Formats: sequence, structure tokens, C-alpha cells
Amino acid sequence: MKLKQWLLMTGMKQNELAQLVGVSKSTINRVIVHGRVLDPEVIIRIYFITFGAVRPDDFYDLESVPSDIQALFRSGKL
Repeated sequence: MKLKQWLLMTGMKQNELAQLVGVSKSTINRVIVHGRVLDPEVIIRIYFITFGAVRPDDFYDLESVPSDIQALFRSGKL
């Protein structure tokens, strides 16, 4: 689940999440609006705060992975 969806679903404000995670509200906003990828430590904090609803891989647009790389994953070669 994307972070924006989780915030909408729970009704939590960006500034509330930012305070729990230990980053600024503008950092959370950049993630939501611009797709900024956070430091792994922050991503893990978000994972636990959201009880696993927002996973580390949710920060990456895996649908845009080139088809040849996707084929390697499906074939088990990666």
C-alpha cells in the first residue's frame, strides 16, 4: 500500500506521521507528491508504524521495471 493511501485510510495527518517517524512534514510530503525514496531506516520505521501496511517495496514503482528484467525474475534467474 502506498503511504498516501494509508494516510487517507487511517485519517492520520502528514505532520503526525512525520513526528512519529522522526522526520519533517516536508519529507513525508516529498515522498507522497514526488516519490522521494527515504533512507532505509526511515522506511523500516514507517513499516512498523503502519503495522506492515506500507512495506519497503511500496516506495518503489516496480511496475516500471523493464520487461526483460521482469522476465528474469519470473524465470528464477535473478
